[in-house]
Amino acid sequence: MNVTFTGVGDNANVRHLDALSDLYPTVEWGILYSPRRAGTSGRYPSIFKIHSILTLTRPSTKFAIHMCGHAIDDCIQGVGSAVQLIEKLCSRPEGGRVQLNFNQQKRQYAGQDLTNLMDRYPTIEFITQHNSANSEVHKMVNECNNHSVLFDSSGGLGILGDWESPIPGVHCGYAGGLGPHNVASELRKIQAVAGHTQFWIDMETHVCNEDGLHIPAVVRTLTEIYPD
Repeated sequence: MNVTFTGVGDNANVRHLDALSDLYPTVEWGILYSPRRAGTSGRYPSIFKIHSILTLTRPSTKFAIHMCGHAIDDCIQGVGSAVQLIEKLCSRPEGGRVQLNFNQQKRQYAGQDLTNLMDRYPTIEFITQHNSANSEVHKMVNECNNHSVLFDSSGGLGILGDWESPIPGVHCGYAGGLGPHNVASELRKIQAVAGHTQFWIDMETHVCNEDGLHIPAVVRTLTEIYPD
């Protein structure tokens, strides 16, 4: 099981990211990228900071870029800083993942556009959120072998929901309301519905403060998941 901590901010210390990745090789660091919000708040680092993190961290440290807002349009059109970030991930020995954060009911994307994007970068694992607004998205890209689904009814608000059974044949993750206060107990519930299927968990709200990821909260979470 992999664990994603989302919200790496402008204050992130690459030595901390590398050190925790060495201790816990299943950890992945999620970086939020929005062209409009980049560099404006703790969870949205500047484009310069993102490139710096991806350049200075060790090759074995894992990352996922979470594309938000118009970054997804840029990815589909093949332009802008969002594409540069994907190509930066491609250049890392371990590659990386890209999560497309959109609400299909509000901002509709054609299945062919999403498929073309995923086909353009076959070594990148693309993640779409699965909730009531995006319930059909996985069917739109079901021919893509590099597509995964994150069950997230919370939509980044840190609200705990019910855990769903995995979608057959799709790599699935779980998010929403997880943090150091409940991850051990909720993980048992997720494992009960996932069975023998491989999955990952993602957390953001409960491990962040005004500056982005709060490393002490990350450490507390990891000791809850891996008590030994």
